[in-house]
Amino acid sequence: VFQTFLADTDPVVRGLATRALGRMGITDAETERRLVELAQSDSDPANRQAALRALGTIQPEAYRELFRQALNDPALPVHLEGKRWIERMQDHQAVGLLQNLTTSPTHLIRLSAAETLIKLGDKSGFPVMIDTLETFPRRRSPYDTSMDVAAFLAEYSGQQLGWDADAWRSWWITAESGFDLRTTIDARIDYLHLIADTPAATPGQLLHAIDRLRKKHAEYRGLDRQLAPWVRVKAAEALAGKAVGTAVTLGHYATAMNPGDPECWSILSECLYANNDFSGANTAIVRALDIDSKNAHYRRLREIYKKAMSGPES
Repeated sequence: VFQTFLADTDPVVRGLATRALGRMGITDAETERRLVELAQSDSDPANRQAALRALGTIQPEAYRELFRQALNDPALPVHLEGKRWIERMQDHQAVGLLQNLTTSPTHLIRLSAAETLIKLGDKSGFPVMIDTLETFPRRRSPYDTSMDVAAFLAEYSGQQLGWDADAWRSWWITAESGFDLRTTIDARIDYLHLIADTPAATPGQLLHAIDRLRKKHAEYRGLDRQLAPWVRVKAAEALAGKAVGTAVTLGHYATAMNPGDPECWSILSECLYANNDFSGANTAIVRALDIDSKNAHYRRLREIYKKAMSGPES
């Protein structure tokens, strides 16, 4: 029945049948043949995309060439569906085609091709991605699902240079010849595993894991800002558990990972205060106030630390 619907004159019906077959995982030769026809020539881009997704779900390895062809589809959703399967299968035979697409007149196609090249371990995507910093809108909030170009560059370069395109270009000019993208990708994977494991880890376990990764990937800092909030939370946990030494070390890690987060400086100040380092605590809370001068909690902490530094007579 669904095979009949694939040939229906109504594109809505063809689309519904295509999605249903993909979910059901039907793999007979005739169904796949019709899905290939839809992916290549259906008049509705949504149906071409759905057919690609169905074929990828059913038997992706058999349709590598079809996914490569989809990269040149004039409809962006179809291009993105082909790109998704190429990334998933790490299809390095698509590199040449992707490099050609980095000169596309369509901005989003250039960005998409550069992203996939980097994910496949090809450094030629970096200059295009860096140029994109000047034209692609920044994310407005954590709920914004558009691509965070600066965060992507950080993850795959190991650097934290924000949205400063000139800084990124300077880095690339210096690093290009000796930059090992494969090693950086390996570091990224290790840090992503650490972030996934962190909620269940004790503060001591997290500290040990960070120390280990800092030694293993000495230059990588690409996921520091994503890790910093968890490190801050675990520093607070260690402080509550009277493990002051661990708390102080985690607090220092948190501020190094994201020096622009006043909460990291605030937690560090409390850890240092508990360790009787009143001057250090005051310095840390001043850094927090430099970032958020109106925060009443930071102001109260500063008064506490100033009194502690002045001695018992105060």
